[in-house]
Amino acid sequence: MDADFPAAHSMDTDWFAVDRDGHVGYFDTNEPGAVPTLIYHGGAPGFDLFDVLLETATVGAPLDDLRGWLHPGPLRQTAPHWQPSSPDLNGQVRMYLKSLEPVRALIEQGQASVQLAREGHAVLIQEPEAALLQTLHGRQLCLACFRQYWGDQVMSHAAALGCFVYHCQGYARPNNQFGVTAPYGRKKLPEFPVHVDQLPPEARAYVKRFRFETCCFAETLYIQPAEHVECSSWDELAFLSSDGTRIITQRPESKDYRRYCEMVASFGLPAGLSIQALTRQT
Repeated sequence: MDADFPAAHSMDTDWFAVDRDGHVGYFDTNEPGAVPTLIYHGGAPGFDLFDVLLETATVGAPLDDLRGWLHPGPLRQTAPHWQPSSPDLNGQVRMYLKSLEPVRALIEQGQASVQLAREGHAVLIQEPEAALLQTLHGRQLCLACFRQYWGDQVMSHAAALGCFVYHCQGYARPNNQFGVTAPYGRKKLPEFPVHVDQLPPEARAYVKRFRFETCCFAETLYIQPAEHVECSSWDELAFLSSDGTRIITQRPESKDYRRYCEMVASFGLPAGLSIQALTRQT
């Protein structure tokens, strides 16, 4: 494999699926994200799909989508602005800027790189100084910024090789006490979407294990797999729906889910968010 395209990591779980049109999607659980059970228990393919894509797909320039970093619906958080809690925790930061001018010198010096973005300019800055962050935030030139983590590079490679890239945003919080497993947000779009039929038979069969029959990746910003099929996850109790308006479950008869809903409701829910009705117990 080309050294610029490392294999997908499995510290959490990553998986592939196709949409109704046969385009390939790459999904990163970020640990809690729901995974179709048939994929979760399906075993390893015996080959590196990124290797296959590198041989069959057209390498392009990924397009970042800031919207996929935020939760949908009433729990959509205000755009986060990262600040290092200590100098030791500094590192590479992904910033979505209104203009490149404030960081032009860093780009020319090789301390920052630019990626195409649907909104603003996606810039990766290595250990940005506090003064720069203060300036960008104070002048409201930064739309949002996040600390870069290892999976971002893998997601960039997946999109460069033709995959629509979805990433679970961890837990959404209906109040300060409880969390609910978020849907996957589409963070990157490929310049040249790869179709499953472009893949050799073995890889094609592997990717087609699960199809989102009603979803078009190019048109769908959020996907909650638990709405489509039986899923496995770290927390199989409750999930945030893809539109962000409902807390849902795959096991409405569960006593644990009932207690969870009662506790969440006791602390109050934001307007526009509801809880899936419970199955009446007899």
